[in-house]
Amino acid sequence: MKTTFSFYTIIFLYFFVLIFPDYCIAAGVYKYKDKDGVWHFTDTPTEMTDSDTEMTTDNTKIEKEVKNLEKQIAEKLPPQNMIEKARNATVSIKTELSNGSGFFINNNGYIITNKHVIHGMENELEKGEVAFDKMKKYLDELEQYLEVEEEWLETEREWLTNAKDELDEVSNLVNTNEKRLSVQEANYYSSYASQYNARNGNFARRQAYYKRKEAEYVEKEKYFDKHYKKFSKLRNKRGSQEGFKIILADKTELTAEKVALSDRYDLALLKINGYKT
Repeated sequence: MKTTFSFYTIIFLYFFVLIFPDYCIAAGVYKYKDKDGVWHFTDTPTEMTDSDTEMTTDNTKIEKEVKNLEKQIAEKLPPQNMIEKARNATVSIKTELSNGSGFFINNNGYIITNKHVIHGMENELEKGEVAFDKMKKYLDELEQYLEVEEEWLETEREWLTNAKDELDEVSNLVNTNEKRLSVQEANYYSSYASQYNARNGNFARRQAYYKRKEAEYVEKEKYFDKHYKKFSKLRNKRGSQEGFKIILADKTELTAEKVALSDRYDLALLKINGYKT
């Protein structure tokens, strides 16, 4: 199922040969049996063992043993012109990180696509890494603030408790006429009470703010842990994924294998085995 854009296709395929010279010659389709007795089809002889192999070059035999996707798609989507025929050669590619497209370049199941589709969206991953690093730094700073503020609140709470007990005791003694305060003592306890009220008000404000930041920390830490695990899983799959979901023009879903990546260009080569395209 080759795309047919005449001169432009020839130029592209010439360019493709320069990029992937080791994957552009197919002498025939090979059929071989693995150690479990399962037959496989390939046009890469290096995949076979020394025994239980059979080379198939007869086109009629290939039609019988290898499913013809070009014919399948043409029956469902009969092309009326060259553009629609080219459409039938296109595929959608889905990975853990991104979606993309590609197209068949020969009859042996080879698909050309962009390398960034196979490796995932590098820019998005980098942005995600920066965002998670920023969030982690904020959580670390918030955790440090909560630890220091909790210690201050405990110390201040203890002072306020003692101060209130002392002021209450003096007030009770004065109210029951058990104690008469001198002018100096009255001024001292008046100043002491003012100090208590000011510090108690400040304590209440800081405690309320502490509780809001504590709730924020719990919520954001939970969010971070949940999503960073997912992000790490996707990041680890970035370059290791071998099987890729391929959706044909007729919505058939298959799995393609990674064959090669260009070192110089944003191009990748995939292949579906056991099908004529």
